[in-house]
Amino acid sequence: MGNSYNSGKINWYMDEELKNLESYSKKVSWASVVLAFLSGIIGFLKFSESYSQYAISGSIFLAFVSGFSGLIAKFVQKRQEELQEEFKKTKPNMDVYLAKGIEDGKIYVVVEPKNKIPFDLDFKVCTRKNIVVSSIFLERPKVYPNDKLKKFLYSADINFQRIIDDYIELRFNFRSVYAAEFPKKDLSGKIVKQQRASDLLR
Repeated sequence: MGNSYNSGKINWYMDEELKNLESYSKKVSWASVVLAFLSGIIGFLKFSESYSQYAISGSIFLAFVSGFSGLIAKFVQKRQEELQEEFKKTKPNMDVYLAKGIEDGKIYVVVEPKNKIPFDLDFKVCTRKNIVVSSIFLERPKVYPNDKLKKFLYSADINFQRIIDDYIELRFNFRSVYAAEFPKKDLSGKIVKQQRASDLLR
């Protein structure tokens, strides 16, 4: 549980920093527009002898501020790229379990992401002797965690007639959507949950 908590906490900090950097980047962009406008005004004032001295001083100051803003913008962009790469190199973290639907009574695999790393998945439910008693995916669905949707449900379609000794096992596999970009990183995993089938029918 400690690793899950730390992974989610680190991911939250990364997400907050990315949001802050995006906000700051917008402010820097607006500052550049304002500086360009002021530079135009100063350029116009240079034609007037009475304001030329002030215009030259203002021009030097604006050039300094503009250069500094450019450096800040470069820093923000670099940090954003670093955070994006760090985000992509983070392993997805989630909790999964079988549950009975309240309204329809069907059995679902419930996926609760603990960080915001998107991933694809597949699963199957087995009983004794490795007999598969659920449906299987022909194509791996993708999950994109967000602040509004906390749980993702997938119908398990369990055949209770085939279950042996009231035993079932959920075998859940996941893989980050960025895994292909970083083949040397461990961005996939497997979760196994064991339980009595009769518990799902209560």
